[in-house]
Amino acid sequence: MYPTPVPSFHRDRFSIFSHSLGDHSLHNLPYKLTAAAFGGFLAVEISLIDLEDYALKKTCDLLVAAHEIGEVCRVLGLRVTCIQPLRDVIESRKSVVDGVEKAIKLFPIMDALDTELLLVCSSSLPRGELDDSTETAVEHLKAIGIAAANWAPKPKRVAFEALCWGTYINTWAQAWNIVQAVNLENVGICLDSFNTLAREWADPTVQGGMQANAGKNLRKSMSQLSQIPGTKIFLLQIGDGARLAEPIERGTFERPALMTWSRSSRLFPMEFDLGGYLPVTEFIEAVVKTGYKGYWSLEIFNNSLRSQTDSTPITHAIRGFHGLSKLVKYIFTNHHHLDHSLQSSGQTVLEVTSSPIKLITGVVNNRPALSQFKPSFHKSSLSSSSSTSDSSSIEFNHPCSPPEINPDQFGHSISTSPKDYIVLVRTSHLVIIPTTTLIFRSITLLSLYASHNSFFITISFQT
Repeated sequence: MYPTPVPSFHRDRFSIFSHSLGDHSLHNLPYKLTAAAFGGFLAVEISLIDLEDYALKKTCDLLVAAHEIGEVCRVLGLRVTCIQPLRDVIESRKSVVDGVEKAIKLFPIMDALDTELLLVCSSSLPRGELDDSTETAVEHLKAIGIAAANWAPKPKRVAFEALCWGTYINTWAQAWNIVQAVNLENVGICLDSFNTLAREWADPTVQGGMQANAGKNLRKSMSQLSQIPGTKIFLLQIGDGARLAEPIERGTFERPALMTWSRSSRLFPMEFDLGGYLPVTEFIEAVVKTGYKGYWSLEIFNNSLRSQTDSTPITHAIRGFHGLSKLVKYIFTNHHHLDHSLQSSGQTVLEVTSSPIKLITGVVNNRPALSQFKPSFHKSSLSSSSSTSDSSSIEFNHPCSPPEINPDQFGHSISTSPKDYIVLVRTSHLVIIPTTTLIFRSITLLSLYASHNSFFITISFQT
């Protein structure tokens, strides 16, 4: 089942962490990026581990890998939300220079990926390796922020996030206090629903998975969070957690319970059928009240990401897009006291914008919005980014029934059932793709759209 598209205003802000589409050891980065685009996303967070793994397997320099991945994103129409994580530098006992040097090494990588945001997280190293003073954290983060602001030709921004199992910094309030003390325009906070709610509301080590006074604590925390200026929230990360059938052990310092839970049982929002139970909607409501206008980015870690099945990335992409769509609908449709300008009176099914690629998933023959266009279909094979074709037109029959296709023309068996198609909306044309061509492993820059004899039908708009 494909997700129902949400208003394009929100869809433009949908993002997903590359790791949340599959473990790097089983699913390579270009494959996951393709799944993200085909699943509906227009932006992605790039995992440093994913990028390093890609460089290792390609036996190339990390910067070369970044340029290649940047080109893959460009072809797919994906913006890079941020690169992450830079860890173990903010509370480090090492000199400020050490953290700055690590950050500076990433700036050319960010240039290659065409992203301006670096995500820095708190540390979970042993206490003996860290400094617990707020002054140290402020000093280190400020130095990185200054280096980022001075980077040429494209200055960078820095988002600081508190991990729920961080040794010293493990709440959003601590991270926010540090960001305020840094007092730099290009340094802000990253708010993560799982890290916040796991620390302040949940407890996977007890039956039921909740802390005592969870509701009271949450109301107080969310009231305070809603007072943050939205402009200082540089990234919103969204994920739920699964209620465990049995409590887990409290763990050790090296692997605390929250880390174990986080890395095995995060879920996409609104996946109640899979056990999701954190009050994610309350968290999001508080963030929306700040006036935040940035990306809504999914970040999950789950045992399911280690499945070797080829469909793992696209399955997670569709799940994520569906969950995020449901969350947006819940927040902006059911809660009219929030930002009225963001509500939708109906589904925006089709919109041509300046975005390189827009992805709309769903049943092709049930799109009333298409009636406002008079498109003509052209068969074409895209081995490059070109969308032109001198092939003969195929008649377009309203209401949007898919064209008749002879599978023999394309060298493999396909289904012409409407439910088996997705639609990519580019600046001036559509691309209809049968889902049977989506799950392929051999992805290179030159064969990104042509692997395994995949085919496309482009639709040129004639308004």
